[in-house]
Amino acid sequence: MWNWTPKDENKPVEGSFSEVTHVGKSIVIKGEAFGSGNVYLDGELEGSVELVEGNLTVGPDGRIRANVQARSIVVHGRVDGNLYGIKRVELKKSRLWWATSIHPALSSRVVRP
Repeated sequence: MWNWTPKDENKPVEGSFSEVTHVGKSIVIKGEAFGSGNVYLDGELEGSVELVEGNLTVGPDGRIRANVQARSIVVHGRVDGNLYGIKRVELKKSRLWWATSIHPALSSRVVRP
């Protein structure tokens, strides 16, 4: 479905799901997002996100105003909320992140630029 190249640093983190749900720049979602797949967000999401078995990648144009729980979280864009990554949280150089906490058990697994 997606033709990612190895040099594409915006590609979603790898996981057990081969498909990725892509939320484009023009999409605005208000509410709760739950699921088990991988999500690449370049639009806006306000509410809450729970992808316990999936990975979340916030693209450079993505914006989230929510508390986020996912297996792995990679932030290129902006997140206003708390991040709870079960395996890891990676904050890229282009990101803006405003939060009060990252899950305490994960503080040693946060990757910062």
